[in-house]
Amino acid sequence: AANAVHWPERSWRLKYLSEAQYSLWESQGYLVIQDAVEKDKCVAAARAVKEFIGTDDDDPDSWYKNTLDIYADVEADGSKPVHGPCGMVQLFHHASFWSIRQSVRLHAIFSDLYGCHQLYVTTDRAHFKPPE
Repeated sequence: AANAVHWPERSWRLKYLSEAQYSLWESQGYLVIQDAVEKDKCVAAARAVKEFIGTDDDDPDSWYKNTLDIYADVEADGSKPVHGPCGMVQLFHHASFWSIRQSVRLHAIFSDLYGCHQLYVTTDRAHFKPPE
């Protein structure tokens, strides 16, 4: 197709990923990399999200209490909800997130994918979507 976007042909040596992993990225557009982020960092980030939205692992009812739409609704005090059924959590700059963003392993993975070690750090939101 005339408007198709094509990934550039790789001209760099992989430093973290295997050739098979990179080939999967090229052909399928995704990768599953076990232990890409250290477990303790994931646990800390999950804890931060759950504390922020007020859920309790031992109380599944607490997982579903945020029913307002974060885009269209407002809380009783006029503020926007920090979490809703869509799953997006308005939490951006928690230290546990920054720790993940600074992961040497994660940086190496993205450096291999993009062929550059000078990467921008994003401030993406969190997501919490319990089972239905």
